[in-house]
Amino acid sequence: MLAASFIAGLKRRHKRLRLFFILLNRKDRSPHRIALGFAIGLFASLSPFLGFHALIAVVLSFVFRANKFVALAATLINNPLTMIPIYLGSYGLGMLFLPKAEAKAEPFRELLRNADWSTFVHLGNSILIPLLLGYVVAGTALATLSYFAVRALSRRYQERRRKIIGLHRPS
Repeated sequence: MLAASFIAGLKRRHKRLRLFFILLNRKDRSPHRIALGFAIGLFASLSPFLGFHALIAVVLSFVFRANKFVALAATLINNPLTMIPIYLGSYGLGMLFLPKAEAKAEPFRELLRNADWSTFVHLGNSILIPLLLGYVVAGTALATLSYFAVRALSRRYQERRRKIIGLHRPS
């Protein structure tokens, strides 16, 4: 008896959650919101804050009223295969903008050799400041470029879809 009521409660919650996601997705289908969601997700995926990419993307998507699902999907760009090139690139780019423009990979090498919190805290400023600066510069540039590319692709896709199903765009 208890198990049956528990399962019925789960089904109700699942149905409500599914309806919430369907309504949320319908509201965010404009090319602008899709492109903005992708740009936000890309920006968040380049963040050096591992484990918080999805949270950053969803929060920014709510703030800027972007497509949340596209933003979450775009955070998957940063994965174990792309992580090291992304962070080394961000670090190098950040070093170009700092007064001591000697882009050395030595702090990164030391962190990779002794990957623990004490090493990270010891090397913190020599790694974190250039990494954050490079992340902001690269993330902003790539997010801006991706916004325009994804918006154009999304418009083209939606126009083709309207032609196929016989709907015309309202004036």
